[in-house]
Amino acid sequence: MSMLVGRDDEFAAVRTTLAALVPRQPTIVEITGDPGAGKTAFLAHLLRQLPSVFHVELAAHRWTPAVLARLGRLSRARPVVAVLDDAHRAEPALAALRHLLVDAPPSGRLAGLCAYRPRQAPRSLLRLVSDTGAGVRQLTVPLGALPETAAEALLPPALPAARRATLAAVGGRLPGLLAVLRAHPELVDADGNVVLERVVELGPSRSLAGLLGPEIELADQPTRRILHTVAVLGEAADPGLVAEVGQQPRAATVDSLDRLVRMDLLRYTADDTTLRPRHALVRAAAYLDAPAGWRSAAHLRAEAALRRRCADPRTRGGHLFLAGAAATRFNRVHEVAQE
Repeated sequence: MSMLVGRDDEFAAVRTTLAALVPRQPTIVEITGDPGAGKTAFLAHLLRQLPSVFHVELAAHRWTPAVLARLGRLSRARPVVAVLDDAHRAEPALAALRHLLVDAPPSGRLAGLCAYRPRQAPRSLLRLVSDTGAGVRQLTVPLGALPETAAEALLPPALPAARRATLAAVGGRLPGLLAVLRAHPELVDADGNVVLERVVELGPSRSLAGLLGPEIELADQPTRRILHTVAVLGEAADPGLVAEVGQQPRAATVDSLDRLVRMDLLRYTADDTTLRPRHALVRAAAYLDAPAGWRSAAHLRAEAALRRRCADPRTRGGHLFLAGAAATRFNRVHEVAQE
C-alpha cells in the first residue's frame, strides 16, 4: 500500500489552491512536518498530479537573477510552480524565492511550494512565510501523524492487528518511520521497545540508515562520534557523561551536541539538561552507524562511568550485556547481579 495513504485532504487543499492561481498575486504553499512525516513523498506525488500546463521549477541551486526573470516571463503564459524541498537547509534559494514572490512579484501566475521542518526553520524561511504582505496568498499544510487505521494499514497485513497497532504507535504514525518498521518489524518487542540486540543482528539497512538524513554524511567525525555516544548511552544523557564516554573534551562535546540539536537528530528532554535521540529508531540508526568495536568499548566505558555515579545496576548490566562476550567479564556481571 502507498505510504501516501491518509493524506487525501491535504492533497485536495493544495490542488485546489494551485488550480486557482491568478495573475499578479503570488501564492506560497508550505508543507511542514517532522522528519518522517512524508514531505518529500507528498511533493513528488503532488507534482506528478499537476496538469501538463504547469511549469515546475525544481533547480533551486540555480535560481540566479536571470532564471528568476525567466520564470517571471514564463508565468505570464502559463502557471509556474517553484518547488523547494528541505527548505530549512537552503537559505540562498530561500532568499531568491522571496525576491521572486514578494519583493519583485511578476505579473503572471506564480506559486512557491516549500517543504520544511519547522524545528529547523531558519529566520530567512520564517520571514518568507510570515512577512509577505497583503499581496501574497498563503496556505500552510501540516503533515502530522496519520489516522490510526491508516497507519496500521501501512504495515504488513500478515501481522496480527494488535501487533500492527503496537508498531504504528512506535512509529508515531509517521510514514517515514512506518516504512522502517514495515521492512523490519522484528526490531520492536511485544512491549513496544526497540531492541538494540536485534538492531545489531540486522546488519546494514538502507531504510534504517536513512533516518539519519543526509546531514549526518556532512557532519565532521567528532560530531558523528558524539551521536554514536548518545546512541550507546540510551534515551537521555547529560553532556558530562557524553564527554566521558565519548572520550572528547567537554567544550567540544557541547559544540557537537548543539550541532546535533540543530540537525534535529537530538532533542532536549523536559528538564532542558539532558538530551535524547529524536526517536528510538533514530537511536537505533545511529547505534548501527557506529563501528562495532568502538561500540563495545563505549558500553564498557559507560558501565564504568555509571558505576562511579552509583547508577541503577540494571542499567549498568545492560551495558555489560551489549558490550558482548559477557562471559569473559564474569566478575563484573556477578557484582551487578548481586546489587
